Amino acid sequence: MSGSADDSDAPSAIERLQFAAKSNNEQVYNEVIAEAGASLDFNAQDGIGNTALHYAAQCGSLDIAQLLVDHAGIKLDVQNRQWQTPLFVAASHGEAEIVQLLIEAGANPSLADKQRSSPASVAKSKEIKDMINSAVVARSLAADDLDQGDSEEEDEEGEEEDE
Repeated sequence: MSGSADDSDAPSAIERLQFAAKSNNEQVYNEVIAEAGASLDFNAQDGIGNTALHYAAQCGSLDIAQLLVDHAGIKLDVQNRQWQTPLFVAASHGEAEIVQLLIEAGANPSLADKQRSSPASVAKSKEIKDMINSAVVARSLAADDLDQGDSEEEDEEGEEEDE
């Protein structure tokens, strides 16, 4: 028997991606991307439902979080087994820069966890709570604008039919 490790003992690409996210290690991130290529599922969840983005949010790995957010196909609002999104995790760990990054990228600031706690309610600072609350209001106003735009279009269509 040789002392070499069996390939099955080697960490998977997803495990290595999650390690890169936990440690903010761009070198490992780039190696995983180069080796796995297009087959890598950036939204893959581990046994507790966390994605690499959850771990970047939890550990304050801003560089990796930015790379993940910039990746086409990344889902910002994946919920783990506790229904926590990466934004929820970042807020609960006091990671203001990652909270801002996720909000700017379009993460939903209103998604609650299993205990019905919102990201704002678990925020570790007033700054984070204010960012999240502002995002909730902005998202609500944008939805209202869309709704009004739809009803205005319907009104215009109705007027055209009346003529």
